[in-house]
Amino acid sequence: MKGKYARCSEDELALIEIGPDQLSLIEAVETYFFNSQLVSLPEGTICLIAPTECEQNKNAGKVLEEIVQDDNPIQTVRFVDIRQSMRNGGGPACLRLRVALTKSEIVK
Repeated sequence: MKGKYARCSEDELALIEIGPDQLSLIEAVETYFFNSQLVSLPEGTICLIAPTECEQNKNAGKVLEEIVQDDNPIQTVRFVDIRQSMRNGGGPACLRLRVALTKSEIVK
């Protein structure tokens, strides 16, 4: 996967794996952990916008701290209260993962 990504994007793929020993499935669901969004910043780093539930959960918070400290483009985390939107059926639309691709990077 890393090789294909590198050929298509001329950039290195940063994979971040979160195991069940770090964050249980129940915690991931309760904190909306994977409803987070990656935002590219002008200086070339990435900020992870995460639900406030992640900040309030010990394991989710620890995972986010580790991500920021690891060698990857994510340098900061900001927390946003999305409770009202989630309770009104917002689901994954509350925060959205965005991966920008050029026409040449899209593989059909």
